[in-house]
Amino acid sequence: MENNFEFEIPNVRRKQIRLFENLILFLNGLSFILFGIKSNNKVATISGLIILLLTFIRFLVKNNKYNMALVVAMVCFASWITIGYWWIGILFLALSMLGSISSGNKKIKFDSRQIKLSNPFSKIFNWSQLQNVILKDGLLTMDFRNNKLLQTPIINQLSEAETKQFNDFCNQQLVTSN
Repeated sequence: MENNFEFEIPNVRRKQIRLFENLILFLNGLSFILFGIKSNNKVATISGLIILLLTFIRFLVKNNKYNMALVVAMVCFASWITIGYWWIGILFLALSMLGSISSGNKKIKFDSRQIKLSNPFSKIFNWSQLQNVILKDGLLTMDFRNNKLLQTPIINQLSEAETKQFNDFCNQQLVTSN
C-alpha cells in the first residue's frame, strides 16, 4: 500500500509579496496619470486615478477574501490596451497572476519516491538527501545531509495516530533510501 501525505504550510513571504504587488500597482497608476497629463488623454488619467484608488483600498483592506490584486490588474490590463500598449498590458497581467499564485500557501507532498514542495515553482527532494524527517506538535522538521534544516508549521490538523503514521512512514523511507 502506497502512503501519500500532503500538508499545507504557510507562506512566510506573503506580506512582502503583497507589498511588492501594491508598489507595482501604485506605479502603474502613477504612470497612467503622468501619461494622461503629458498626452492630454483623459482616459489614461481617469484610469490612473481609478487604479490608485483601488490600490489604496487594497492596501487598507487586509482581508484576502477577494483577490483584489487581480481586479486592479485587470483594470491596468484594460487601460494599457486602451492607450495602445497591449504588450505592457499582457506582461503586467502575467506578473500579476504570478504574484497572486506566489502569495498563496505552499503544499508539501510526501510519497515513497520523493518529497515535492510546490507553489509556484516545484522543488523536489529525494529521500537520500535527507537525514531525518519528523512531525511533532504541528511543526515539520526536515534535516538534510548537507546540514540544512527546514522547519515549518503545518496548517493541517493531525491526530496523534496520523502523526505517528507519518513519522513511521518517513523513518521507513529514510531507512530504505540508505
